Amino acid sequence: MIPIIPFKDACEAEPAAMGNAKQRIQRIILDYYQSIPFEPTPLDFDEWLQTMSTAEREIYQWMGLDTCRNILAFRRYCFRKSGHRLESYLAERLSLDDFRCWLAME
Repeated sequence: MIPIIPFKDACEAEPAAMGNAKQRIQRIILDYYQSIPFEPTPLDFDEWLQTMSTAEREIYQWMGLDTCRNILAFRRYCFRKSGHRLESYLAERLSLDDFRCWLAME
């Protein structure tokens, strides 16, 4: 019988394979964020601000909507709000091993 090794341990056991997987995963994540039109509204921004602590909210309010358009957390919030999910995008495009590796990195 072949021993079952948790995938995270398997990734850590072979750093070169993990590096290649990370590159593939990063490329597909970049494709994801570039493939979806992103036009956040002031309402999106205000709703996103309400999800954070007062200290965080003050920082992002000071930065403003135009600057925050470049912040990954804001982009992710807007995508999720409109029904887009990185997880399902990756599940459709990554090999099972790469998807497991991505889950282990999260």
